[in-house]
Amino acid sequence: MADPRSEAAIEKLRTEIDSLDNEILDLMRRRFNLSRRIMTDQHRFGMPVEVFSRDREEQTLDRLKKMNDESDCPMRGSHLGNIWKMIFSCTRVGW
Repeated sequence: MADPRSEAAIEKLRTEIDSLDNEILDLMRRRFNLSRRIMTDQHRFGMPVEVFSRDREEQTLDRLKKMNDESDCPMRGSHLGNIWKMIFSCTRVGW
């Protein structure tokens, strides 16, 4: 049988993860809405509407990978890339 203090410590960490998940979801929704606003404004101002900008996505990935590599607890670059490629993909599908 596990020590109740250990179980409580694990539960506290899980609660913190749940809180972070909520924040991530809120941020993802904000990001999605900003992407949608960019495309709407491009259309409204008569600009070519870019649903996909390879250059912009590559710049974003490069910037985030550099930040990640410089952190004290970096994720694998391939994992970071996979996460952001999925984010980009989901944003495009919303259109």
